[in-house]
Formats: sequence, structure tokens, C-alpha cells
Amino acid sequence: MKTRFSSVLLFSLFFLAQPLGLWADTFRFSADRKSGTKSKGRELIVLEGNVQVDSDTLKLEAERIEISGDDMQVLDCTGGVRGVDEERGLYFFADSLHYDRINKLIKLSGNATMEDKKNEVVAKARRIEYNEDLGTSLLQVGVRLFKGELVCRSDYAFWRREEKDLELYFHPVVFKGGDEFRAERMRIDLDSEELLMEGRVSGKLKTESDESEKSEKSKKPKESKKETELKESSEIEGEAKSEEQIEGEEPLKGETLGVEMLKDENPKESEKTEEEAEKRE
Repeated sequence: MKTRFSSVLLFSLFFLAQPLGLWADTFRFSADRKSGTKSKGRELIVLEGNVQVDSDTLKLEAERIEISGDDMQVLDCTGGVRGVDEERGLYFFADSLHYDRINKLIKLSGNATMEDKKNEVVAKARRIEYNEDLGTSLLQVGVRLFKGELVCRSDYAFWRREEKDLELYFHPVVFKGGDEFRAERMRIDLDSEELLMEGRVSGKLKTESDESEKSEKSKKPKESKKETELKESSEIEGEAKSEEQIEGEEPLKGETLGVEMLKDENPKESEKTEEEAEKRE
């Protein structure tokens, strides 16, 4: 029978971390299986199956988490990764996550999503790198960022979370309330939603007339499928009846008996012609 392994790792590891000063951190973890080694220079703990790891600032869930490096500096998470920083209101989702707890760097890979509930922003990309100390995020490949009606897309983006500032590079596009903007580079204030575009720019603006036309079209009742079918069938029947009438009509007498009518029109002339013929004989 499989038993779930749970434990608490308490690291009271105080040391002089160059200019960073003195600090300590606490880890709590639980998993279905645990293995690893404590050999100096090769410290490694492997947690597998419904893994949960809680630190002072971050909570992580995954199918597999490896804790390695000097003083357990690095956490590598794979398989349905979820992370929460409740203090900052940040939520992470990815195929894999790399966390350097000393340098305070979080790297998300795969279908990466970062949700900022505090500022109501959702960011998605293939790769996201978040610096906890600076509050900045670097997003790469298939970048999409959503805030209310604002939708931003590009291949590369730099997001300053505290300043609510977003920079977009490489084919950036911004959509807002039916409007569309394109440029070589864009900078957006996520608070005021003010947009600064650089390089060659283009766009599409939705006018009030477009809105009125759209509303008028929406007011017109749409024919149901049954009504459309009945209408088509009645049109087909009408065409068939008209064809039957054309085929069944009797031709005009003058059209079929034209020769006979010509003969009967001048009976005297025909008699004269016969008499002349008899005299000649």
C-alpha cells in the first residue's frame, strides 16, 4: 500500500551571503515518495507524486520537484506546476518551473501563465522569467497580456509590475474596444491604458456609425432554419408549376397552321392559278 510521505525541513542556515547580509528560510514539503542524497556538493532531494512545497514566500505544487544546490538553493518543478505568492497576489501555472530562492528568480516554461490579481492582469507566453526583488517579468514567444478590454500580443515583452508599465517588441498588436493598433515597438501604461507607438504604425478605429449599423443588423429578426427550408421548397414548387404550364399549353393556331392559313386567305387567286394551268394544257 502506498503511503504518503510528509515532513518539515527547517533550514536555520545563517550565513554571510556576500552583500545580501544574514537570512534564513523555512521549507515544508509533502509527497508520495522521497529520495535523495546529502553528500557535500551533491545535495539533492527528489519529491514525486502530488508534491507540495511551501517556503516563506512561495507555495508550489507539481508532480515532481527536485531541490538541489548549495543550501538547497534551486527548486525544479515539472508536471502540472502551480505556484502562489499570496503576499504579492501572484499565481503561476506552467509545464515546468525553475526557482532560484537566493537570487529570487522564477522561470516558467511551456504553457506559462502569470496572473496578477492585485492589478487584474493575466500574462501568457512560452517562457516567463519573474524577478521577485525587482518585480519585473520578461516574456518570450507567443506573448499575450489581458487587462479588461485591453488585449496585447507580441513575441517579446518586458513588464514592470509595480510601475504598471508594459513594453512590447517584435510584431506587437494591441486591441481595445474594437480598435486595433500595430507598430514596431509599443509602450503601455496599464493603469491609464495610454499607448505610445514607435516606428512604422498602423491601426483600425471603430466609429459610432459602425456601432449603429451593427445594432440595426442585430435588430432584424433572423429566419429560422425551418422557415428558410419552407421558403426554398415553395420557390422550387412554383418553378415546377410554371414549367408544367409551359409544356401543357396548346400552341397558337397561327403558329402551327401557318401554311394552311396562307392558302385560305386568298381563295380567288388560287382559283385563277388553276384556270391558267388548265388553258396551257
